[in-house]
Amino acid sequence: MTIIRNSRVWPDWKPGTGEAELTEDQTTLTPMTRADMARLTMECLGKTACFGKTYHVRDTSLSWPPPSEAEQVGSCAGAEQATQVNAFFAENNSLPAIAARRLALPEAVVASALPGEKAVGTTGEVFHDVWAQLDELKHATLLVLKAGHVFEMHGPIPPGTPSTRSRYFNVEFEEVEGVEEEGFSGHLRPDLLQAVYAFVLPGEGGVPVRSVWFYGAADDSDFGVVVEVGDKGVESAERRVFENIWALIERGPRLCA
Repeated sequence: MTIIRNSRVWPDWKPGTGEAELTEDQTTLTPMTRADMARLTMECLGKTACFGKTYHVRDTSLSWPPPSEAEQVGSCAGAEQATQVNAFFAENNSLPAIAARRLALPEAVVASALPGEKAVGTTGEVFHDVWAQLDELKHATLLVLKAGHVFEMHGPIPPGTPSTRSRYFNVEFEEVEGVEEEGFSGHLRPDLLQAVYAFVLPGEGGVPVRSVWFYGAADDSDFGVVVEVGDKGVESAERRVFENIWALIERGPRLCA
């Protein structure tokens, strides 16, 4: 038998922090999220090393009491911010990350201010399902925008698998028949993601730009995927994938009222 003691659980809207761990120190019992509690429990199932043990959950990244859902990290735009954001997009073709810098607002606030026909968002727990759709894209651009730097990687989005030894999600390039671009590889941390947004925003010449962005705890995007539209055949296939992602995110928990 294994006992995992827990107390002071944050509300369901709080994603896992990825920092929670089991300890045999019986003097330690900190706040925790339900997502992390579930992860730790699953990691112990069937493990002989857990048999006969009594654990406490420790997560030093969480305080108590938690903020209300409306107060969480300031990620939801107020009325004045929403007016400011939508006025900007009425006059500019831009990605949310660029708009955020121009408006001096957190990027997640910019994302939350956009109307439902332009943006849809949910918690980071949808990552695996969204990536399973993204890896069907044969023509896309992976973007990483950090500290004014912009990294672009063009080509198909490779599939990924959760590591069996760590919290990483390992993305590995596979050659795609008929696609000349070389792909990329990487190691992602889905457990650190707070939100996933899909956007349809006007681009140059009025052509819609479809993209999916992944947000961490700092209210700024960690990385994003822009769907590339080519000839009509490519457009219909890529658009179908994007529409599936949009519907998937739309079914998830809402981030802002």
